[in-house]
Amino acid sequence: MLDTLPLELMLIVCKHLLNCAHSLPQQWPSREASASLAQLARVAPSCYVPAMTTAVRYANLFCLVKPNPDLPGAWIVINERLLCTHDLAVCIDLDLLAPRATDKHGVARPPMYLVVGGSFKDGIPARMAIPVPAMTIRYMKVVFSTWLFDYVVPPHLTALTLEGCRLEMFHVKLLATHLPPTLRRLWLDAIQINSRDLGTLLRQIPAGVRDLAIVDMHLDD
Repeated sequence: MLDTLPLELMLIVCKHLLNCAHSLPQQWPSREASASLAQLARVAPSCYVPAMTTAVRYANLFCLVKPNPDLPGAWIVINERLLCTHDLAVCIDLDLLAPRATDKHGVARPPMYLVVGGSFKDGIPARMAIPVPAMTIRYMKVVFSTWLFDYVVPPHLTALTLEGCRLEMFHVKLLATHLPPTLRRLWLDAIQINSRDLGTLLRQIPAGVRDLAIVDMHLDD
């Protein structure tokens, strides 16, 4: 049932559970949340876990963050050029200064969080981001954010769209090496890439891909 609900509703569920796990909200949840993730898992596992998983299934807005030295638990957004006009709700943030999380295959990734409240101007307040495992992301659309391919893509993607990205050789090698076998759709739109690197990427497309689109490519020789 949760799969049929709008992403915005899933975000409200997550935000409510972060702030008020024991009672129905009379108003928008306060930012002075005290419940920890472990407490929420005990209090409402049947709602919290599916809601969080559904909320991050479609990921199309990403940001880089670093700890705010003046506000414990809060973050400052550091890629302002791309995000200065965005509300950060439903953004996936990557904390580059935190220890990398290693999966069962030994692949390390920066910790990921679902932002439920915050903006570039004000940053992300404490307790307004929920840790999420990379494996929960199924559909990923990356627009202009080439920096995201400095890191390994989520391991269980079924659809990946790249739009307006410039892929250097090391991006292509990392992406080609770690395209997951679960991938069924790959769309490349207005990508700038070396023609040899494009060949490298295409040769590594998983056999399960059934929907491949290559549109308006900008090839460098």
